[in-house]
Amino acid sequence: MAATEIYYFSGKGNSLFAARELQKRIPGSELVPVIHLLQQAAIRTGAPDIGFVFPIHFARVPVAMRDFFREGRFCRRHGIFLPLPLVQAQPTGCSPISMAS
Repeated sequence: MAATEIYYFSGKGNSLFAARELQKRIPGSELVPVIHLLQQAAIRTGAPDIGFVFPIHFARVPVAMRDFFREGRFCRRHGIFLPLPLVQAQPTGCSPISMAS
């Protein structure tokens, strides 16, 4: 049994990368893909702590994750963490896009 389970939802791989980086830093942690759990009525885990990693789409939580959270599928209380994304207004080496013609 893992001490911490990190549930991740990733489309293009960025959130998977972030989840793997967290896994490296949290001893005894295990990655769990959310996409495989969406059809389950209840999620049973023995881990005392669980975390969630997912992208933000247009300042919103992805629909699949909203549904996942709304269902309240976990069977007992856990310590829960959500790493916050780092937002960079203008990435290094890029120029702002001009909309002027």
